[in-house]
Amino acid sequence: MVAKQLAKFAGIDFDPSPLAGSYSPRQVTPRDIPTDEEIANWYERLPDTHGWQYAFGLMATYGLRNHEVFNLDLESLTQSPGIVTVLDGKTGRRRI
Repeated sequence: MVAKQLAKFAGIDFDPSPLAGSYSPRQVTPRDIPTDEEIANWYERLPDTHGWQYAFGLMATYGLRNHEVFNLDLESLTQSPGIVTVLDGKTGRRRI
């Protein structure tokens, strides 16, 4: 809808309808999310070299994306109530 209006504003002949997706909130595919026990087992299997267990624990606890674990304000984690700030990522700066 926006692309069509932008093209119209720019004086460009553009029909985006062939590019429309066929998604619907009614056709949701359930995700296969591991249990807490599976997450804990994988945590224990990781070697604790270079802090990988810590990184995995942060990802599992706070639901971080893989690149976000490297963009955290860890100082905020030391203060109660343990809210972490993601400094940069897919959705930008956010508190978790």
